Amino acid sequence: MKYLLLLFFSINLMTCSNEDLPEELNTHLEGDLVISSAKDSDNATIKAFESINGNLIIKNTYEMEDLSFLQNLKEVEGIIIKDNKNLNSLKGLENIEEVTYIGIENNSELTSLTGLDNLITVSESFNIKNNDALPSLNALNALTKIGVQFSIFDNRSLTTLNGLDNLVEVPQLLVTNNINLTNINALGKINSSADIRIDSNDSLADFCALTTLIQANSETIAFIARFNLFNPTLEDMVNNNCSN
Repeated sequence: MKYLLLLFFSINLMTCSNEDLPEELNTHLEGDLVISSAKDSDNATIKAFESINGNLIIKNTYEMEDLSFLQNLKEVEGIIIKDNKNLNSLKGLENIEEVTYIGIENNSELTSLTGLDNLITVSESFNIKNNDALPSLNALNALTKIGVQFSIFDNRSLTTLNGLDNLVEVPQLLVTNNINLTNINALGKINSSADIRIDSNDSLADFCALTTLIQANSETIAFIARFNLFNPTLEDMVNNNCSN
């Protein structure tokens, strides 16, 4: 009888102990992860993700200031960060080194790309558009290669492209309507590009950072500068007439 009671209590204790163990969280997600509320940042399941076989989409948030709740994330196909009212940095994405696509658009309070400090490669396209408070691209110092297109559009506070100092390969570069942009010296290491279009940057008058690239590829590269403070032609660049 004593043996049966002891066995009963032992089994019961083991059952209770197993029930008390925390549920193991899945670290991988198949499909897109959509973040649309600050409440999502408190979600333990989301915090646990290390890899996403799909896109990370952060849009239409109002209270979220950074992405620190995603600090465990290491792998994702694409990143779309759009229409976030109070987002001021991308802190939390430090473990991301390679993605297929990034779009950062219409984030009115975004002042820094901190969080993308270790991003090395974007295999397709990178789009930075209409982030009115963004003054520079300083966090992108690790970025070396973009596989298809890099577009920098309509960022009203952008004065410099500092942060792109290690970018060497970008097939198509589009820099358009950044009205306070005065300095593109950070593009000086680019050695592979087929198409560069720099349009409607009202304060930009110095293109000399691109002379080495253009002179080395003058027979094959497409270069267009229009509606800037100074607009050198391809021939001007080849002849070192690169600034006003």
